[in-house]
Amino acid sequence: MENVIVYIKKNVAFLNSVGLHLNAIKRPRSVLAAATVYYDRLWASFLKTRVTYTIDTFSSRNLGLLVSTKINNFNLYLAADNLLEYADVAKARQLSVQMGLQVVINTK
Repeated sequence: MENVIVYIKKNVAFLNSVGLHLNAIKRPRSVLAAATVYYDRLWASFLKTRVTYTIDTFSSRNLGLLVSTKINNFNLYLAADNLLEYADVAKARQLSVQMGLQVVINTK
């Protein structure tokens, strides 16, 4: 998940955005394909959330959530994937929780 803000004018950003991401990869036995629909919400200039729903070869009910914040030249984020499977972790095929820190270098 990328932290991207789309600008209409200088210093004016969309508060809400939706998107569709399609991808496919050819493996030796078959083609693996996935479709992801996402909704982004910019709560403040430093706080963004994204909710995703993915259908792929392995699952038709993969819900994800991302929260990211920008503090000075750092982006901090927390992302979780396959949220509907957290109720019974033993039966889950895949779970993912990521926490990250990115350094932003301004070249202007």
